[in-house]
Amino acid sequence: MVETSLKDTFAAISLDPKVIESTLKNAKVSAKLKEVVAISGLTTCDKTVGNLLYEVATKVPPTIEDKTKLITEYVVSGKFNKKM
Repeated sequence: MVETSLKDTFAAISLDPKVIESTLKNAKVSAKLKEVVAISGLTTCDKTVGNLLYEVATKVPPTIEDKTKLITEYVVSGKFNKKM
């Protein structure tokens, strides 16, 4: 099985190319976003959902990091559909 590159994964969730490039420069953010995308179970999505997944990866504070899966599920199901 061939693993998809992070760049391809982030492009598949419709992130802006500039956001992808800056994310790839930060290993911690890249790892967190990869984790959030994996939790979501999505292989592709529209820009709105992709941006929300990016926000989950970058804006969820450490104090509620254990709720990342729940927040991600809400994004995927459409319960969260606006910027946080």
